[in-house]
Amino acid sequence: MNKTLFGLVLFFWMALHTSQSFIDLADFLLIVAAFWTALKSSDLQSLLRAFKPSYIWLIWISVVILGFIFGAPVEFKSALKSIWEFRWFVSFICYVYLFKKIPWGEIQLRSFSLVLLIFSVLDLILFFVNYKQDPRAGGLFGHSMPFAHTMGPSALFLLYVGIKKALEPKRRLLWRGVYMGAPLLAAGMVVLSFTRGVWIGFSIAILICTAFLGRRFFISSLLTLALVAGGLFAGSERIRSRVMGKTNAESQSNSERVNYWRANFKIFLDYPIFGIGYSQNNVHVEEYLHRDGVDWMPGSAHAHNQYIQFLAGTGILGLLCFLVFLGSVFYPVLRGLLWMKKQGDTSDVYFLLVGIFAAMLCFSIAALTESNFSIAKNRFVFLFISAIGYAIAGSQPSKASANEPGK
Repeated sequence: MNKTLFGLVLFFWMALHTSQSFIDLADFLLIVAAFWTALKSSDLQSLLRAFKPSYIWLIWISVVILGFIFGAPVEFKSALKSIWEFRWFVSFICYVYLFKKIPWGEIQLRSFSLVLLIFSVLDLILFFVNYKQDPRAGGLFGHSMPFAHTMGPSALFLLYVGIKKALEPKRRLLWRGVYMGAPLLAAGMVVLSFTRGVWIGFSIAILICTAFLGRRFFISSLLTLALVAGGLFAGSERIRSRVMGKTNAESQSNSERVNYWRANFKIFLDYPIFGIGYSQNNVHVEEYLHRDGVDWMPGSAHAHNQYIQFLAGTGILGLLCFLVFLGSVFYPVLRGLLWMKKQGDTSDVYFLLVGIFAAMLCFSIAALTESNFSIAKNRFVFLFISAIGYAIAGSQPSKASANEPGK
């Protein structure tokens, strides 16, 4: 069962870098596998309790429904379709349940790294092939924004364990190259996507998470990051323009984002408790833009900030639900990291957990400039990686049990 299960998990990892259709298929297969496993072993209760604060989902759904009732008028089919999006919570619970049954060892890490390396090479080839049509890397997605929000967390996910594996003296040169090459090439694709929000999230996540590995590692990482960033800034006019926002295109992009933030915040002020209706701010943002005299922007777009997106669409209560969900995922992963660090753990699992925490940070910080959780293909990346972290952290012994005799 473990081999079949990991085969499905690996297929999901491949699907995350392919297309939404493959992601939906892989998601369905994992859900079926979770319920089949639970029913076969009479363990359905463990499945339902895999993610402990499951009440968050029920409260969140209630807030969304009330938003459609008290928000702007909306067709029943449209509201039902939006509510159906929240099935991702069932997916997340199934992931956690299944990931607890997987031994995250050499075979799993090697397979994940190899898949990421293959797709990164393919994405690099597509970048050069499509350069004249689009000078920003978009991978198989064909769009730089969702591509960057997938590749950034993916690179960080395997970065730290990859470095550890590559530096092991007895490892073959080929696998050193795979372990080190996969996250580094994926990071290079993030740079070539020219997506500033992910650049920021990626850099901050590295600076925070390298601190878990000691002062020397932190200083060396800080210097390396500074040298790489400085070299790219000095050596590439495009990167300088993107960072500084000096060109007309960059200035317009900045202006558009600010206008969307302002318009969505005004939607929140009109519908502060339950919001205008989940995702309905995308529909009504045009009229709010027109109130500010902005008439040159498209009439349907998200808020370009996930927190403002939930604030406008589901009000302060919906945003609180999102933040509580994030906290419910981040806290056990951070607690597990701190416990393992205190124990002096230097295992592969510890380095993998550092990468998972970095990936989650990157995604959450990049959400300040893009509604990435509202984009299904990006949401699944976060759910997939954070479910692995939640499962691993939950398998660590508690402080109490660690102090018991014989432990």
